[in-house]
Parts: sequence; structure tokens; C-alpha cells
Amino acid sequence: MKARFLSLLKFQKAYHHGSLGLPKLVLDGSLSEIHMSHFTSPVLRKFLEKNRFEVVEDTLDQFYAESGPGKLKNDIIYHFCMAVKKIFDRNIYFTILAIARKKDR
Repeated sequence: MKARFLSLLKFQKAYHHGSLGLPKLVLDGSLSEIHMSHFTSPVLRKFLEKNRFEVVEDTLDQFYAESGPGKLKNDIIYHFCMAVKKIFDRNIYFTILAIARKKDR
């Protein structure tokens, strides 16, 4: 659903995602980076806490660096997704920014 929503806005990354919103894997050398594991913010938080980390920040990663109309479009999408995160505590954006520190013994 997320990929469909973002593809309606003609967000370029959405075209490379399948129906579940996960990137389509291709091994033809066209991808510079392949992530084999996908997880949600709650799963990452649980993993960090289980391994004695304190989550300092769990938010969206504003990963784009554009200017002009492209920046405006990305800003709108980012801020819409940030509003969803703040209201519903759901990350529907492409990235997670998690900052954690190791707890003292």
C-alpha cells in the first residue's frame, strides 16, 4: 500500500518496490547496495533493548539531498510521513533513523 501511495505521487523510489513496499532484488549490478533484511522500528527497538542499548531517538531519516521542485516534493512526502509517525506511531517512510547508546552495566 505504501509503495502504491508513493507511486501515485510519482516518487521515484516507489517504482522499484514490490506490492509489499520492499525493494525488488535484482542481481544484474544495477543496485549499488542490497539489504537482505527488512525490519520495522518496533523490531529494531526490541533488538536494541534486548542487547542492552537505550534508544535515544527513533524517527525518520531524511535521506534525500535535492533542490528545487524535487526538494519540495520530497519535503512534502517526508513531513506527511513524519505527521503519520507522530500521530499513529507508524513509520510509512522509506528509512528509519535510530540512535542508541549502550547501557552501563
